[in-house]
Amino acid sequence: MPTCWKCEAAMSWRQCIGLYHRIDCSTCGTRNYLSSKAQWNIGTPYIIVLIFQTVLHPFLDISFTSGLLFIAVYAVLIHLFIQPFLLEYKEDKQYLIDGFN
Repeated sequence: MPTCWKCEAAMSWRQCIGLYHRIDCSTCGTRNYLSSKAQWNIGTPYIIVLIFQTVLHPFLDISFTSGLLFIAVYAVLIHLFIQPFLLEYKEDKQYLIDGFN
């Protein structure tokens, strides 16, 4: 689970599945911003499943709606059970790609 950059107090699971781009620490009140590394870590599983679904869809004997249902279920599972462990917070706001700040 992620920790506060200042006091290193652990964030709760509930904080991590909500609006996670900016979290205020419940211990010291410091504002924590999502790091660019964590932003890449969060997006990667979604990109992998979309590529997997797009490339293998012609070879698999599944309907389009079944594929969409698979993506939706996979996204919910990632968001609830994997994503909180991929979060990392920093002192200042970081952008996914340098140069946009």
